[in-house]
Amino acid sequence: MCGSREISRHPAQVYDRCPTCDLDLERQVGSFIGGIGLNTILAFVVLFSVIIVGFIATGGEASVTRILLPALAVSVLLPLFFYARSRLLWVALELIWWPLDADETLIVN
Repeated sequence: MCGSREISRHPAQVYDRCPTCDLDLERQVGSFIGGIGLNTILAFVVLFSVIIVGFIATGGEASVTRILLPALAVSVLLPLFFYARSRLLWVALELIWWPLDADETLIVN
């Protein structure tokens, strides 16, 4: 709600509450699963794209160094670095679908 970018300690760990406005980043039980789902979908789409581009670039030849290594790097690094942003995106979608209740106060600086 406040637009703070400081919601994570590091790319793979997210605070429970926003340090700026105190918004609960896990408003419903299990809501972190939505962020993990978004992260997984993005990782698969990018991984599939890397594999397809690799096959096109090599002319259909299955090359370990040209296809497998970039695909491995994408499949490991992308989910780690996008995790905090996927959780934040999921919280934003939750706020669109289920706006704040009266008892969920928000302190905006």
